[in-house]
Amino acid sequence: MQRMRGFLNKRFDGTKAKSAGKLFSGESAEIILGGQKLILKYTNAHYPGDAWVWLPKQSVIFTGDLVYVDRVFTVLPWSSVVNGQKSFRELVKLNPKYIVPGHGQVSDLKKAQRDCGDYYDFLFEKIGAAAQEMEPMQDILN
Repeated sequence: MQRMRGFLNKRFDGTKAKSAGKLFSGESAEIILGGQKLILKYTNAHYPGDAWVWLPKQSVIFTGDLVYVDRVFTVLPWSSVVNGQKSFRELVKLNPKYIVPGHGQVSDLKKAQRDCGDYYDFLFEKIGAAAQEMEPMQDILN
């Protein structure tokens, strides 16, 4: 809320936080909202607590920061490449028609795979493996 206040300035005046009326436990939840089924699932990829929302009837997924397109996503100290790769592979199994990423334009699975999924694989399989072996990073990048 502090970040939004700094961005919106006076337009933020009067805004109050509102907590969910009902909490859920576990890694996912199904919600019926306006007669539509939404599936909320934690990804815990870019930030702990990150989640996606899947609308199976519409074949649309809102990925939050699990997916970036048109740019490379940032790996932060609290990010989990392992969770990101796992969650992205689960997303692929859903075969969504439309992906609404955390950053970038609405895309399809092919573009999301190219811009993001392949990068998770590279980070996990190449960079992670090199780090485990204590290989010089410059050699890996070259």
